[in-house]
Amino acid sequence: GLVIGAKDAGLDDGGQAEVGALASYYRAEVILGPGAFVETAEGFEDYARAMTRKLLRELDGRAYAHLPPARDQ
Repeated sequence: GLVIGAKDAGLDDGGQAEVGALASYYRAEVILGPGAFVETAEGFEDYARAMTRKLLRELDGRAYAHLPPARDQ
């Protein structure tokens, strides 16, 4: 999953609390399966970095999809 936080000029933490809460929700309720993960972006200006990291992690080759064994036909 990819969580994108929105920075609020009125918050000193740059929206970190909201991004952390949403990332926790994704880990608990959204992503499933082996190798599933959440990448976070701190606002839309951080999107390119986060998406690049996410795609590289997905293509790294360490995570494999689980396929059920083939049935004899």
